[in-house]
Amino acid sequence: MHFDVAIIGAGPGGSSAAITAARAGLKVLLLEKGGYGRDKVCGDGLTPRAIGALQDLKIDFSPAHRIDGLRMIAGKKERELLWPSNTAFPSHGAVWPRQRFDQYLVDIAIASGADVRFDAEALPAFDAGKVVGVEVGGEVIRASLVVLAAGAQGAAAKMLGAVRDPNETFAGKLLRARFGLDNPTMAGKLPSW
Repeated sequence: MHFDVAIIGAGPGGSSAAITAARAGLKVLLLEKGGYGRDKVCGDGLTPRAIGALQDLKIDFSPAHRIDGLRMIAGKKERELLWPSNTAFPSHGAVWPRQRFDQYLVDIAIASGADVRFDAEALPAFDAGKVVGVEVGGEVIRASLVVLAAGAQGAAAKMLGAVRDPNETFAGKLLRARFGLDNPTMAGKLPSW
């Protein structure tokens, strides 16, 4: 079986990629190593940038709790800060428990036509040093494009050479690689990153 796009990781990034690609008419495979409705300990807060991304995807975010700013507490000091209103993004964020948020996006990916598989730990599949698809449970599934949306510290990212910079102060980082974008199947169907 061959897919236009195989996506490793069904968190917000992976599900959003699946939604976009499926809506563009591509044959999409979205793989999640956890079960449906898996929980994550962080990520309940959505910034104005995240709300803008949901708006771009035409995702209804009304199930989330709207927030107009942040409350910062340090010791006995407390400050309330409003989100900026003079940016390219909405002037509000939201709180959406991560388990419900992820389920909501996965459900939209399925409704958009993506083939979603849970309890499916996937790794990039290589042929002559080039990523040609994904390997799941010993089976190689070919894809014209593989998107890694499983985090920079996971096994798949490490296979592709991601290493943690000990001088980096942030806990996370973005790793993005393009494979097969010159394939005519993909031409004009995905946004240019």
